[in-house]
Amino acid sequence: MADHSDDSPAGATCWWTRTGPASVILLLLSFLYNGYYLFGGFPSDDAVFLSLTKRDPLPYSRWLGMWAADMGEILDGLWYFDGTGLKAFFRPLPSIIFEGSVRLLGEWALPLHMFSIVIHGLVAVALFLLVRKLTCRPGLGILAGVFFLSFEDHSMGLGIITMATDAVCVLFVVAALIAHVTWLNKRKPWHLVIALAALWPA
Repeated sequence: MADHSDDSPAGATCWWTRTGPASVILLLLSFLYNGYYLFGGFPSDDAVFLSLTKRDPLPYSRWLGMWAADMGEILDGLWYFDGTGLKAFFRPLPSIIFEGSVRLLGEWALPLHMFSIVIHGLVAVALFLLVRKLTCRPGLGILAGVFFLSFEDHSMGLGIITMATDAVCVLFVVAALIAHVTWLNKRKPWHLVIALAALWPA
């Protein structure tokens, strides 16, 4: 399996398909498509989680995350809730990010929306790197990233901050795939370690 990197011979690739420029382009595109979410505040789902941070004592374990809290009485009024609760979810990382932002910055949603848009853009960057590594065609990698960002269903969750869990998971999964493909090419043990380590936060 061939491996493509930025140290290709001069002229082998266009400047915009190199890692740096391509990453900037995809991140800017993520903001261009989804920037209107920045000032969306805390919609209904996020307001539920925001209310949890105000309780004393906290109704959840930080080790398990907010999604493990008993929120039956809060969620009963939401149209999609089936009454089974959310206790099966183990999401400490997104919970720490959400609660940490509220504790440090107060009830200001903009930084959390910005985080979601950046993570969304980084998923596109990771897809670009993966496809480029698999195909040795950087233009195809850029196209994969642009398609991901342009697909409306991938952006719908950005309006709800707590749905950033999906993008965070996908980012680490794709990072694990990149490390695994690199391991297949170079057989360096630390690439395999990175691949396995990336799956844990995913």
